[in-house]
Amino acid sequence: MNGYAEPKHRMRLVKATIAGYRSIRNEVELTLDDRVTIVLGANDHGKSNLLKALSHLNPDQPFEKEPDLNWDCTTEHATLPSARYTLRLSDPEREELRERERLHREQAALQAFLHDAEDSWQAAHNLLQEQDATPQASEETAQPDDKPRGKAAAARRQLEAAQQRKELAAAALFVNHAVIHNGAAPSTAIADALLNAKLQLDATHTSLAKAKERVEEAELAAKQATNKGPNTPNSDSRLDKASVSARTSQRRLERELETVRANVTKLEHFTRLLDPEQEEELGPGIKLPNPRAAPASDCPTTVELSRAGVGQPLKLAHQRFAPDIIEEFVLARLPKVVEVRPVEKISDSVNRRSLDANEGIFMRGIFHYAGLPPEEWDGIFARTDVTTRRLADASAVLNKRLRESWSQGEHLDFVLQHDSANKRIELVIRDPAVEQQYVRVSRRSSGFTHFFALKTILNAHQQEAAACAYVWVFDEPGVHLHPVGQHDLVQVMETLARMNQVVYTTHSIFMANKNFPLRHRLVVKADDGSKLDGKPFVSRWHSATEALGMSMPGTLLFASRVLLVEGDSDPLLINAVLQKLIEIGRFDRDVNSLVVMASGPATDTAAIARILRETPSSPTIAALLDGDGGGRDRQSFLKRRKGIDLTIKQLTPDGTTTEDHLPAAFELYPKALAAYLAKVGLTTTNNDSPATEDEYYERVMGRIDELEVSSEKLTTGLAAWSRKIGKELSPLIEKPSPVGVAREYALLLQAARGDSLVHSHALDRPRRLADWIAETLNLPSMTLAASDIIADNELS
Repeated sequence: MNGYAEPKHRMRLVKATIAGYRSIRNEVELTLDDRVTIVLGANDHGKSNLLKALSHLNPDQPFEKEPDLNWDCTTEHATLPSARYTLRLSDPEREELRERERLHREQAALQAFLHDAEDSWQAAHNLLQEQDATPQASEETAQPDDKPRGKAAAARRQLEAAQQRKELAAAALFVNHAVIHNGAAPSTAIADALLNAKLQLDATHTSLAKAKERVEEAELAAKQATNKGPNTPNSDSRLDKASVSARTSQRRLERELETVRANVTKLEHFTRLLDPEQEEELGPGIKLPNPRAAPASDCPTTVELSRAGVGQPLKLAHQRFAPDIIEEFVLARLPKVVEVRPVEKISDSVNRRSLDANEGIFMRGIFHYAGLPPEEWDGIFARTDVTTRRLADASAVLNKRLRESWSQGEHLDFVLQHDSANKRIELVIRDPAVEQQYVRVSRRSSGFTHFFALKTILNAHQQEAAACAYVWVFDEPGVHLHPVGQHDLVQVMETLARMNQVVYTTHSIFMANKNFPLRHRLVVKADDGSKLDGKPFVSRWHSATEALGMSMPGTLLFASRVLLVEGDSDPLLINAVLQKLIEIGRFDRDVNSLVVMASGPATDTAAIARILRETPSSPTIAALLDGDGGGRDRQSFLKRRKGIDLTIKQLTPDGTTTEDHLPAAFELYPKALAAYLAKVGLTTTNNDSPATEDEYYERVMGRIDELEVSSEKLTTGLAAWSRKIGKELSPLIEKPSPVGVAREYALLLQAARGDSLVHSHALDRPRRLADWIAETLNLPSMTLAASDIIADNELS
């Protein structure tokens, strides 16, 4: 996995519902991906405001009237702006919450148990006193066999049992308190406390011995001063004060010793009481309370926090399940929202003044990695023998910590050194590929800049605002980058999201991530404020490209990999297949650098290939052809053309087209055909009433025996069959549009559950096709590759 840690089981922000906030007048619902959410939109349409609204999830960031309240809502500041944040608990967190709720119920039960034992003890004690005060009691209890009998004996046994119950309840409550408040494991709570108490006892013994020595020294000094005579300079009252102070310290330590010794004795007793080898029962049928955890179904999977009105606090929505416990639990684990500014260039040297400024955050992150705490910063910039050695030690710590979390940089040595002339500290790199000199961090490749700078800056944020988890938000992070650099940054975001959630805005189509279309949200500005389109990827990203003022074919100019296909439906189908395989974990390549382009007739295919070959930065090109006669003729034509140098694949088996190589083609494509026919409003009835999608599907499946299907439900000629029966089942003048049916199939595939696609041979063909595309066009990994991170511009 490229040496990066996998995400931990943490609470995730899944939805934010905003109203009356800046440019957002009416309620807008932003759903968030578990890893990366991409907010698209033109400038001044409200992307930044949506991003800033997330920051009010932080408990210390209430709404302000200026600039947060929408201008049209100035009289509603008591209830607006408003924000509701829905968070999903991970399974381990839910288990922890159930156990915490159980522990609180156990605590209440143990306290009741202890109270009952104390009442029993007191009753037995009172009875025993009464019996001891009665002369007959002694006669009654004096039996020849020496076995106590009568009321006094019963009271004594009751007293002993109640005492044992009290002690056991106290021990169990001690463990319960340690687990709840200190996070200790039940099995080690007393053992750890006992170890610490014994260490404290040893330390107190040592301190007491030293105090006794000081008392003896003070008394000896006072005695010697007295022997010299009352008028000597050393015989003043200071010696008496020193002696008194030493004796006071000794007495205090003696009292402390007794307290610690008693604590050790108590914990040793607790250890014996709770020894699992001891008998569990305290008496006939009596046991310590040990309630079971609440059913998993009672524990919530999501929680909601909200703000409403200027200056109002963050509140947890009412919970039926342990409301007091869950509020404390959630607030302690709430992810912190942190806005990270775009990184244009790494500043790899800093002076004391700029270290605290915004531009110094990268070097602050380096200092934190290197173990240089803020209290050392004032004195570290002046070069002395001491500070030079301190920077050398800090460089060693820096390299150790970076290598622990970033295996790709393990061959680089990072060095912190003084720039005495400018009173600065700079960061340089010892690279084994460069023999003559250090190399500058700021001169590395863009991949290194993006990843290493962001990694270090995020470390600074984490050190300066610690939290259980983070939501990193970036406003237009790639605004100053070339499209190729923006693609690198998309990979960096994917890499960073392995540990925490990432949200970023962009008005560049090159910052979209075609690997994960469902992650995108489009902000559009309407008369009544900013709105959200949650599916900008529908219809080949038409709404997104239109809003961003760019046509998708224009991205071909920057594509480094081009797959030429025959029909207009093929790009829709192939992109949908690759995205679904990525989603279900069956394909791990990055398709952002790939353009799938319908090339029309064979002569146009050859012309497009030649044009692309003649560009200064020629992309890698391949052609995918149908396995029918037309595909064979096209392949023969292209192979005869000179100067196009084109890798060609013809689909197999013979007679198959792209439609036959789709996931679950037999199950989903007929449904797509029926959906298309229903949407165009066609009918086969005499009264012209439209047929429903279900009716069309029934008719389509009634003709399924005309399709060539293997025993594994793999099809041949699916496209031709759909065009034939589609025309015959409806009064279409022309055959059904392959693009229209492809669009319906893409929507069905997007909604299909992953486990419904992995049975039998549903993925055999699409996976082989995807693997061929990846191998032929050399598609990169989705996360930033090691070579991209550590490459050096000075060496290229």
